[in-house]
Amino acid sequence: MDGLHTTSAAAAEHQTGEHEPFDRGYTPQVSGVLVRTVVPSPLIRWILPARIRHKNKSDVIFVGDSSIEVKEYRGDSLYEVVTKDDFDATIRAARVIGTPPILLRAEQPSGLDAITKKEDTGEASADAMGLDLFASPEVPPQILVLAMESGLKDKLLFLFAFYDPSQRIRFLSYEHPLLYHKRYAQRLGKHVAVDPRSRAMAVAATSGSFIVYTLKTMAQLREEVESPAGLLQDKFVPIKSERLMKLDGVILKMEFLHPRREDEYHVVLLIVFSIGERIKLRVYDWDHAKDLQSIVTGGDFLVGSNKRVPLLLIPFTLTTGFILVSEDTMAFYHNIFARSMVPAYLKHAHEDIKEPGSSRRLPLFTSWARPTRREDWNLKNDAFYLCREDGVVLFLEFCRDALPLSIKSELGGISVNVDTAFAVLFDGGIGNSQIDGRSYDMLVAAGDMSNGVVARFEARKRPEPHKSIPNWAPMMDFCTAHVAPDFASSAARPSIPYESRIHEHERVFGCFGRGRDHGAVGEIQMGVEASSRINFEINNGTTGMWILPDVSGSSSSTCVLMTNLEDMTTLLRIQNDGSGAEEIVDLEDLCGIDVDSVTLTAGSTLAHVVIQITKRSIRALSPQLGCRFIHTFEKETVTLAHIDGQSSAILIATNNNFLHYGEFVIRNREIALGWIDDPVSPFSLASEASCVYLVKFEQYKFAFVGTTAGQLHLFRVDHKVGLTLLLTHDFHGDFAICDSIAVIARDTENIIDPLMAVVCGLRNGSIHNFFFDVRNGNVTLELTEFLSLGTTTVTVRSDTSSYSGPNHLCRRALISCAENFCRLYYQPSRWASYQTVIQNVWLSAPDQPSIRQSHITCVAQADPWIFDQESVSGFLFFINDSRLHLTELDNGLRSSPIVRKMPVPGTPNRIAFSRLLNMLAVAFTTIRVREFQEDRTKGLSQRKRLVYPTLMFLDPNGRHTQDSKDLIHGTLYSATSEPQRLPLGVPMNIGPSGTKVLGLMEWRPSVLGKEFPLLVVNTLRTRKGGRANSGSIQIYHITKNAPTTVVIELKHNISVAKPVYSLASYGASSLVFCSGTTLSLRTMADVDGVPKWVVMPGYELNTMALHISIREPYIYLSTASNSVMVFKVEDTLLVPQTSDTSGRSGLHHLLIPNRSLILSANTEKTLAGLWQSPEPPLDRSSRTVFEAILPVSIRKLCEGSIKPPWLIIPETSPRVILGSSIDGSFRQFELINEDTWRLLRFIQNMAERNATLCPYTYAESLMTHIEPRLREKCMEIKGDLLCRLLDRGSPDTAALLHAMLEKEPDLDRRAYDFDTWQARQQRFFEIVDIALEPTTLQKQDRVKVVVDFLRRKILPPVI
Repeated sequence: MDGLHTTSAAAAEHQTGEHEPFDRGYTPQVSGVLVRTVVPSPLIRWILPARIRHKNKSDVIFVGDSSIEVKEYRGDSLYEVVTKDDFDATIRAARVIGTPPILLRAEQPSGLDAITKKEDTGEASADAMGLDLFASPEVPPQILVLAMESGLKDKLLFLFAFYDPSQRIRFLSYEHPLLYHKRYAQRLGKHVAVDPRSRAMAVAATSGSFIVYTLKTMAQLREEVESPAGLLQDKFVPIKSERLMKLDGVILKMEFLHPRREDEYHVVLLIVFSIGERIKLRVYDWDHAKDLQSIVTGGDFLVGSNKRVPLLLIPFTLTTGFILVSEDTMAFYHNIFARSMVPAYLKHAHEDIKEPGSSRRLPLFTSWARPTRREDWNLKNDAFYLCREDGVVLFLEFCRDALPLSIKSELGGISVNVDTAFAVLFDGGIGNSQIDGRSYDMLVAAGDMSNGVVARFEARKRPEPHKSIPNWAPMMDFCTAHVAPDFASSAARPSIPYESRIHEHERVFGCFGRGRDHGAVGEIQMGVEASSRINFEINNGTTGMWILPDVSGSSSSTCVLMTNLEDMTTLLRIQNDGSGAEEIVDLEDLCGIDVDSVTLTAGSTLAHVVIQITKRSIRALSPQLGCRFIHTFEKETVTLAHIDGQSSAILIATNNNFLHYGEFVIRNREIALGWIDDPVSPFSLASEASCVYLVKFEQYKFAFVGTTAGQLHLFRVDHKVGLTLLLTHDFHGDFAICDSIAVIARDTENIIDPLMAVVCGLRNGSIHNFFFDVRNGNVTLELTEFLSLGTTTVTVRSDTSSYSGPNHLCRRALISCAENFCRLYYQPSRWASYQTVIQNVWLSAPDQPSIRQSHITCVAQADPWIFDQESVSGFLFFINDSRLHLTELDNGLRSSPIVRKMPVPGTPNRIAFSRLLNMLAVAFTTIRVREFQEDRTKGLSQRKRLVYPTLMFLDPNGRHTQDSKDLIHGTLYSATSEPQRLPLGVPMNIGPSGTKVLGLMEWRPSVLGKEFPLLVVNTLRTRKGGRANSGSIQIYHITKNAPTTVVIELKHNISVAKPVYSLASYGASSLVFCSGTTLSLRTMADVDGVPKWVVMPGYELNTMALHISIREPYIYLSTASNSVMVFKVEDTLLVPQTSDTSGRSGLHHLLIPNRSLILSANTEKTLAGLWQSPEPPLDRSSRTVFEAILPVSIRKLCEGSIKPPWLIIPETSPRVILGSSIDGSFRQFELINEDTWRLLRFIQNMAERNATLCPYTYAESLMTHIEPRLREKCMEIKGDLLCRLLDRGSPDTAALLHAMLEKEPDLDRRAYDFDTWQARQQRFFEIVDIALEPTTLQKQDRVKVVVDFLRRKILPPVI
C-alpha cells in the first residue's frame, strides 16, 4: 500500500505558526474517540445472481468486504432492495447453493442467439398474476454462503431473505464454525466451491487443508424449516456431514466438476495447488449416496513447467473437464480420469489492448460467468463469458458433437477495469431480456479503480453500456476546500455580505481511478440522488414552473411544462417517459392559456380542470368537457395565489392587501367559481402578504398567510363565515419574513395523524418548523425548531412523490436555499417529538459526470392525483444553471454517497486546493508508449513504456473543463522558467520519465517584504530497475490570469540525492522536508538584497517521514517506525523532543491544539491519541492517552468545516475530524471525555451482547465485563453500532434500550455482568446522571434522555 502523504494546502495553513502553543500544565480531558462511518466503501468483491428472497424475484447480490447489498434485476435495471452490514466480520469468500434458474423449453438457435426470446406461453410471473409474495414465508430456491473471519473465529454463514407480516425484509441464517488455526495461511475460508447440483461443498485454506461438506437438498430444507407458524430458525441446518482433508502445498484454485448428466451420485472435486515451483492437479471423487469416508483420489498430475500460474479454473458442463486460464494460454482438459491428462492449448490474442503501456505486463483474465440458457440447448452446448482486467470480454461456446472449441467470438470491451466482480444477469421470467424482438444478455461488472457497468450484449454486436456503477476506491488522496462562490454567475447573491459569514462550509474532494479513461477527481457528497434523464437549455429569466396535463387534449400520455418569463408564459410539451422534449408549442388558441401574461401559479384539480392565475385573471379549462372559465380583475391585481388541486380551491392576495378564497365546481358541463367571501368587502390584511397556502385535512380547510410584517396568520375556511383568523405567530430577527410554506404529514406508516408539520421558509435563510394540531376541533400551532440554511431566501414546497393517500398530504418537503437543495421529513418515535431529518438532494447526470449543482431557481413536480406512475408522476423538474433537468428522485430514506467526477487523463495520486486561485491542483501520472527500431537491418521494432508526472488545474465547480484525454497523445505543456498560460483542464508535464509526485502544497512565503503565491511539488525519481534513488522540490509561481487560465512559472527546481517523501512550510519563508531518511530545513532569506536559499544542518532519522506538520517552534513527523516524532528548531539546529516509543508504523497525523493531543494513524489499523506535554519528559516519550482499533487503516486525517449548515449548533465549532482509507471509506472522529465515554461504552457493551443488533458476533462479547473499564487500548466507541441501535429500535428505541437493561444476567457469565439486572440498571443510571446531568423531571425517564442524546450525537451525517 502506498503510504506517502504530505500536508495539503488546507491542513498546512491550519497548522502554521499562527496558532498559540499547546497549553502549559494542561492534562487532556479526553478518554476515547467516537468513530462513525460517514461514507461507506464502494468496493465490490463478488457479484452473485441468486434468488435468495423468492422464486420470482431475480436478486443480484453485491458482496463487499464486510457487507452485502441485495438488488433486484427488473426491466434492464437494478433496484435497491436491502443492505446488510451487521456481520461485524470480514467476508473472505462467497458462493450460492440451491436450485439454479431454469428457462422454459423452446427451439433455440446457437451462440449468442441462444439467449432466450420472450414468447406468449400463457404463463405469467407471480407479480403479473397478482400473487401475494408475502403471505406465507418460504425457503427460496437459493441460499447465500459466506466464509467469514471475525477475530479469532472463522465460520460459514448460510442465509436467505424473506418478508415478515409487516412486509419488512428479514434474514434467516445458520452459522457453522470453521476449525481455527494460528497461522493465517492455514485458516479455512480462503476458497469455497459448490457442487453444480448443490450436493456438496468444499472450503479450503490458503495451504495445508480443506474441508468437505455434504449438503441437504432444498426440498429437505423446505420440509424442515417451513411451518404454518412461519419459518423455524432452529431447524435451518443445511449441512449433513463434514470431513477435514489434508493437502501439502499452496491451494491456488478449487472447483467441483460436472459429472455426466446420467450420473446422479458421482461428485468430483478438482484442486490446483503448488509445491515449490511445481503446479499440480489433484482430483477427489466419491459417491454421494455414501458417506464422506468414501472419498478417493486418483493421484497428482503435473501442469507443464513452462506454463504460468493459473488465473481461472472453469469447469465444463458437457464433460467432466475444465479449462485452466493462465497469463498467455488456455489449457483444455477433457478426460480427467485418464491415466495421463494431455491438454489442448490455445494462445491468447492481445491485439486489442485498451490502454497500451498501462502495465509492464499484458492484461490478465480476471473473471468468468456462465449465462443462463434453456435446458434443451444446455444438453448439447456450453458457453461462458471470459472477462479481462482491461474490460475486454470474450464469449466462448462449446458443442458436444464438434471440435473442443467450435466458436470463439470476441465481443469487445465494456470500458471499465474488472477484477473478480463479474456476472451475467437473469431476469427471472420465462427468458432473458429482449428489445425490438432481439434477445440479449445483461452483464454486470464492478470496477477495479474505475466505475463498474451494466452492459447489454446482443448477438453479433458490440457491447452497449446501460448503467454505470459508482466506484471511488482506492482513494489515493483527499482534501477539504472552501470554494469561494462566483456571485457574478450566481442567482443566489446573499443579503448578508459574504465576508461576514461565520461559517465557511468546506467541500471534500478526492482523487481516484486508473489510466487515461478512468482517472478522476471527485467531490464526495452524501444525500439522495436526483438523476437527470433529460436536460436542455432554458431561458435564464425563468421565474416559475408548473407541470400540467396536456391541455391541448391531443394526448393523455404527455404533460405540459408551463414556465414563466419576465412578461410572458411559455408551454413545452414533454413525452410521458421523459425520453425527450418536443418543440415549444403555443397552445393559446387550443385551450385558452394566457401566454401573454406572467403566470403567478398554475395547477390542476381532481376533475382534470387546469387552472392558471395571472395578475389580471383567473382561467380554468377542462379538455375533457371542452369548456373554459375566465375571471378578470378590473380594479385590483393579484400579487400572490395558491391552488389546492384536491379541493379545487384557490386563495389569492391582491395589491390592496385583500384575501379572496374560492372553489371551482362543474355544473351542467360548465366551470364555475364560487367565492365564499364578499368580493366587495373581503378579508383585509394589516400588511402586504408575502406568501399564501391552502391545506385540507379531513373535513377541515385552513389557510396560512405570511406577511411582510414578519407574521404568520392561520385562518379557518368556512363556507358560511368565510376566513376566520385563528391565531398569529410573530417571527423575530432581521429579514424574518415567511416567503413560502409547505404542510406535510408526519411519516406514520400511512396512519391518519391529527398532527401535521408546517415548514416555513424565511427570507433570512432559515426554516421554522411547527406542529399543527387539529384534534377535537381545537387548533394549535407549536414552534418546534428553527434551522439556518444560508443567507438567501428559503423556498419550501411539498414533495409530491411522497404523497400519502389516507390523509391526502405529502410526507416530505423540498427545500432550496442558495446552493443547498434538501429534502425534509420526520422520523417517527413513540416516546417523544418526531426527529427532523434533512437530506441533501444532489443532481447527477450520466452523460455529464462533472456537473455541479448550483442555485436551484425553479422546482416543479406533477400532481400524483392527476398523473399515474407510468407518466411523469414522481419526477422532479428543476432549473440549474440555466438548464432544465427532468430528474428521477431517489425515494429511499437512507442517504448514500453521490460522487461528482471530473475526468483526469491519467492516474491521479495527489490533490490540493489553492485558496489563492480558488482551484484544485491535481498531480497524476501519464503513460506514453514510444516505438523504436531494435534492428534497422531487419526492421524489428520495440515499444518502450514511459511514465511522466503531470500537473493540472481544475475548477472545483466543473466549469471551464476541457476534454483533455486527447491532449495526452498530442503536444503537452511542459514546465519552464518562463511564464506560460495554462488553460484549466489541460495537463502540463513537470518532470522526466520515471518521476512520481509525492506531495502538493500551496505556499505563500514572505521575502523582501513581498508575499509570493507559490505551489510546491515534492517528487521521487526512479531509475532503471525500478529503484527510487533521487528526488526534487519544484517551486512554481502561480497566478490567476482569467477564469479559465493559470499563469505558471517554474522558479526553483531543487534536486536532492534521495526522494522527498514529505514537505511542509515553516515560518515566513522556510521549508521542512524529508529526503530519504534525512530531515532538512531550508530558508529563503534576503542575502544582500537577493532572495537565496539558506540550508540548515539536517537530522538523520531511522526511517523516512511520510507526513510533516508544523506548529512553531515544533515540527511533527509521522515515520515508518515511530508513529509521531517531535522536533524543535533551536537556532540553526533540529533538536528532537519526544517520540512515540510504541513502535507503531505511522501513516499520518493531525494536531489538536485545544486538547494538547496528536492523533496518529498507522498501518496496524489503530488510531492513537498522544499527549503533547508542555515540557519534554525525561524519557523523551509521548504518553498514549488512548488507542482505538479500527476496521481499516486511516491513510490521511484532516479537520474541516464540512457539516451542513443546519447541523451547526451556535457557539460550537463546525469543524469535524475526517479520515480516509484506501478502500474509499471516510470516517468521522470525535474526541470525548471520560464521562461521555463511560456512558456510550456501557451502551455499546450491552449492544454487542444483543442478538438483534449483533446477530453474528454477540456471543463473542461475553468475555468482557459490561462495566466500562478505562485503559489505554480499545478506547473506541463504535458509532456505527449505536446507529444500528437507533435504526432497529425505531420508532421505540427506548423500549429496546430498556430491554437490554432489564435482561436477566446469564448465570454462567455472571463474572462478566452484574449479579442482577436491577444492579446493572442502577449503575447505568448513575453513569447517565454524571454524563448528562438530567433535570429532576428528566430523571423520571432517563432512557428517554439517553436516546435523545444518542440521536443528537450519532445520527446526523457530516458531509
